[in-house]
Amino acid sequence: MRIIFVLRHAKSDWNDPTLDDFDRPLAPRGRAAAPRVGRFLRDRGFVPERILCSTAARARATWDLVAKEMGTAPAAEFSDALYLAPKQKILAMIRALPDNCASVLVVGHIPGLHDLVLGLAGAQSNPKLLKRIERGFPTAAFAALVFDVDRWRNVSDYSGRLETFVRSKSLEGAPT
Repeated sequence: MRIIFVLRHAKSDWNDPTLDDFDRPLAPRGRAAAPRVGRFLRDRGFVPERILCSTAARARATWDLVAKEMGTAPAAEFSDALYLAPKQKILAMIRALPDNCASVLVVGHIPGLHDLVLGLAGAQSNPKLLKRIERGFPTAAFAALVFDVDRWRNVSDYSGRLETFVRSKSLEGAPT
């Protein structure tokens, strides 16, 4: 079995027009949302063995805040290749993971992450969650897909089971 966790970066700040997109920091809303997602992951026992994270400032900051709340998490592997990466590039990175690793969290951007989840979620997925994802993958949203395969290279389109999808906004009332 393999598990792919997907996390879109939290809300970024657009107030400084002189910054490149890559360098945008988190907005106050993003700095509040990321720890909620971290607590959700910790409380559900979603602790990936590997972390693949975009090097964009907002993705790195999101992961830092999430990791602090999780308590236990491996060090992230930061990759320029994940910055605004399309689905196929992300999937190629996942398929290249060593088979002694059973779970990975990818922290990045849309549309690549959104396309990845929609492209991997198969007929056995939770239909309510799938419909919610079809409507969008907002900032600080998290999804979990499970695959009944023994090697990462066997992860293919529509072969996963979407089991979890949460938006950080839905965690606002969650206890801290």
